[in-house]
Order: sequence, then structure tokens, then C-alpha cells
Amino acid sequence: MHRRSKLLPILKWAALVLSLVLLACAAISGVRMVYYEGYGWGFLLDEAIVTAHWGFAPPITPPGLAPRGWSIRPMTVRLGFRFLSPRVETWPDGRTVAYLPIWVFLTPLLVATALLWWLDRRRIPPGHCRRCGYDLTGNTSGRCPECGLACRPA
Repeated sequence: MHRRSKLLPILKWAALVLSLVLLACAAISGVRMVYYEGYGWGFLLDEAIVTAHWGFAPPITPPGLAPRGWSIRPMTVRLGFRFLSPRVETWPDGRTVAYLPIWVFLTPLLVATALLWWLDRRRIPPGHCRRCGYDLTGNTSGRCPECGLACRPA
């Protein structure tokens, strides 16, 4: 029997954790807006859609008064789940806005996670117990001595 790769279990657990993190982000973004604002750019996670905007001149404010950095704000207007496709728009104020729904990342990640879990499933070789995997070579009792499952004598 060949040795199992140690990379496959690591990849499947990493993909599962990343999938759960994205699902949690989507759930949190239904209640709160997560926002980052820089000088002339920013992005927003709102109702499972990542919105990035750049290319506009921010209003002139005295240093220290501009709302820059991370903030978490309560939802003001709820539009509900929208199955948007990724797109880029240019607004009249000169800013470019890109919409990237979380499902764009989540769908291929969930497919890859399911595939990794399927590839790493437990395979029981012939001549072993179907329940616990105990080697039944030489067993003539018709029962697995480990778990008691009825099996064909070897």
C-alpha cells in the first residue's frame, strides 16, 4: 500500500477553513458594513458583495479629520441578497467602482473543497473490515474481532 500524501489533508482543511471564513464574512455583511477608506480609494463589504472604488478626488478636509481606515457600520438600507455578476462601472464623479460578489470566490472554493475531501476519503482495501478497517487475513470466524461486524471468512 502506498503512503498517503501529507499535503492533501492540509489542503482539504485549509480549503474548509477558508470556505467557512468566506461564509462568515457573507453572514456578517448582511448585518454590518465593513468599510476601508484610503485617500481616493476604498472598499466595502456589504450584503456579500465586495465593492472597491478608486480614482476620485476626496473632499478636502483638515489632516486628522478625514474618515480614513477601517470601520464597521450598522446597515442603513437593506437591499437583501442580490445575485450580481462581477462588473466595473465609472460614476459621474470620476470614480471607478468594481463589484465582486463573494459567490464568485466561494463557488469554486466549495467545489475544490468537496473535491479535496472526496480525494482524501478513507479507502478500505479488500480483506479488511468495512466498518473499522481491521485486517481480516486468516480470520475464519465470520466476525471482525475488533468491532463485531459480520463479514465473509477469509
